[in-house]
Amino acid sequence: MKVLFCAKGQETLAIEYISAALKEAGHRVELLFEPEFDGGMGFLPPYGMKLLQRKNRFLDAIKTFDPDLIAFSCPLNIYPFVKKTARLIKLHFSIPIVVGGGHPTLAPDYLMQNPDIDIVCIGEGEEPMVELADKMERGIDYSDTRNFWFRKNGSLIKNEVRPLLEDLDRLPFPDRDLFYHHGCFAGNLYFVAGRGCPFQCTYCCQHAFQQTYRGKGKYVRLRSVENVIQELEVCIKTYDVQHIHSEDDTFTIHHQWLHDFCDEYKKQINVPLYCHVRPGTLSADLLQRMKKAGCEAVFFGIDSGCEELRKSLLKRDISNDTIYSQAKLIKEAGIRLASASMFGLPGETPQQMHETFRMAIDIQSDFAYDSIFYPFYGTELYDYAVQNGYLNEKNQHDIKEGLGSPYQYPLLTGEHNDLAMTMKNCLPAYARFASLRPFLDLVIKKRWLKLSGLVNLLLTPFSYAFMGRLKRKEILQTILGYFKP
Repeated sequence: MKVLFCAKGQETLAIEYISAALKEAGHRVELLFEPEFDGGMGFLPPYGMKLLQRKNRFLDAIKTFDPDLIAFSCPLNIYPFVKKTARLIKLHFSIPIVVGGGHPTLAPDYLMQNPDIDIVCIGEGEEPMVELADKMERGIDYSDTRNFWFRKNGSLIKNEVRPLLEDLDRLPFPDRDLFYHHGCFAGNLYFVAGRGCPFQCTYCCQHAFQQTYRGKGKYVRLRSVENVIQELEVCIKTYDVQHIHSEDDTFTIHHQWLHDFCDEYKKQINVPLYCHVRPGTLSADLLQRMKKAGCEAVFFGIDSGCEELRKSLLKRDISNDTIYSQAKLIKEAGIRLASASMFGLPGETPQQMHETFRMAIDIQSDFAYDSIFYPFYGTELYDYAVQNGYLNEKNQHDIKEGLGSPYQYPLLTGEHNDLAMTMKNCLPAYARFASLRPFLDLVIKKRWLKLSGLVNLLLTPFSYAFMGRLKRKEILQTILGYFKP
């Protein structure tokens, strides 16, 4: 059985995990990859970039590989690419197309309205995709395969999800070679130590995924320390790894696991580490262990600098005092602090936006990652925005279509959208280049939106230190790889 994945923009661990599972089961896998040409990385402008795309590239590759199944992993903002590519494929081939990922999991009915999509995969895809490929190869009926919705004889078949895989050590390591050959590695290696998040933040899809799997097993799961270290050992022997980046939403909530991980990481890996932390989960001892293990920087969620907004609207029960004290511990441990914040929340006032901006500076963020609030479909805050008139029907439709992004102009209706976008454009440079602050203060005060966009274009890629440098290198590598024969 031959399975062809289509992907856009950057390395995708979900595809790599499923590819590894399929290959372990004896199937062949290939990847069609398109670099990010439309500005979705947050600081590249779309103008003229699409002219670089080569016509018929996908069609030629499909003819050569002759797959039995074509698969897409589809977070919400990738759906325009999935829709366009599926249409192109169906105009020339009759190959079944399956789409999985966050968007199909939260909006399966909407995606199944697309006649070019034959199958939707809901939830985690390793076991479902292997079972589907096995049945298709054997030529038997596969319409009862759990986790999938199918269109059959004019009817829609909706199978339930299977129980969650609790022993994550059973999974083969991600098939990173799939993306490596497309130039997607620039020295920064991504991994996940576990799956699931126990928190209920209203802007995040995790609480909706929890509902999908209610009664289907333990949602928050961790791999063993030995299993993670073994994967990383293989990677640093295979690739030019300069930094290792945990993609776990909450890397620091399981303290004993993290203690053991830090001990083994220092002894066996000893490569600079970067991870996501939640304010309130850190201690001085834990941070010292992380520092000794090689943790160079942490990604620290502010989200909103207004405590009332953060607790009531976002359901992040974290006080301002906690954020300030935890940031201080990070700095005292000698670990660099990368803060994350949003502008343009439903009903957010200019004063509240300024509180967010000021907090990112006051906690001495070394790097300030920020975004515009994007109401992801299926989240509690999306529903809130619809019910309270912040999203008109057109924008609701655009969100289902995956249009817009957390880096583009707000989709919510609001009189302060220009200010939100101006602050978003200026904050990374404001945190990184203190000498520019008087100028940037003026840009924000006057709400010079276009000038802030120029600031974002010219300075943001240089405001993220090693992450910015590696991202620029990765962009160049993927573009050059795209034009290789």
